[in-house]
Amino acid sequence: MQFRILGPPDLYDENGDRSVPLNAPKTRLLIGALLAQPNFPVPRSLLIRELWGATPPRQAAHTLNAHVSTLRKSLLRLEPEGAEGQRLSAREAGYALRAAPAETDAGRFREAVTAARRTAERDPGTACTVLGAALALWRGDVLGGGTRGPVCTPLAARLERERQEALEIYFDCALRTGRHQQVVPELEAAVAAHPLRERFHDQLMLALCRCGRGPEAIGVYRRARRRL
Repeated sequence: MQFRILGPPDLYDENGDRSVPLNAPKTRLLIGALLAQPNFPVPRSLLIRELWGATPPRQAAHTLNAHVSTLRKSLLRLEPEGAEGQRLSAREAGYALRAAPAETDAGRFREAVTAARRTAERDPGTACTVLGAALALWRGDVLGGGTRGPVCTPLAARLERERQEALEIYFDCALRTGRHQQVVPELEAAVAAHPLRERFHDQLMLALCRCGRGPEAIGVYRRARRRL
């Protein structure tokens, strides 16, 4: 099975042939909270705070069980329970969702970035390709954006920080391998999306200079000075 949270969350079978979208906001928060630390139980009290905040309804525990049951049914639609047992299990400490790193887009993203970091110095071309594929796993904001609670808020912030760091390495590797023309539009988009991240400005100026677009690079420098 494949779990996707780097964008609107959904589930796919192991072949990627069938999917189950998770459209309900509470279901999105639930699977995000469970995948923040897969294979480990998340306390019910924390899940309740994730789904309803500081003022949960009186029947929150019962309603949480109903949401868990709905999610479990979605999981079973794609992967009938086998020898390894249920994907989503109730434990004394809370609920746990079984998922290997390779079964989540966030896990695959992190593994690819780790591999690229190891090879970036000696083989920037390969690292650039690996990072490009990793960044392509992102389809939007973590869990599709929206209001998040005490588990999903730090999860989204952590993943977004890792994405920006991966972008910096990707651009560095691209510039080192002569792909300056290719990455100018991507760098312009990165600067527009993250105007306070100084490294993106530096990389865009370098790419523009290498493309023979010195006046535009000076313009980037001036705008960066005003912003930073």
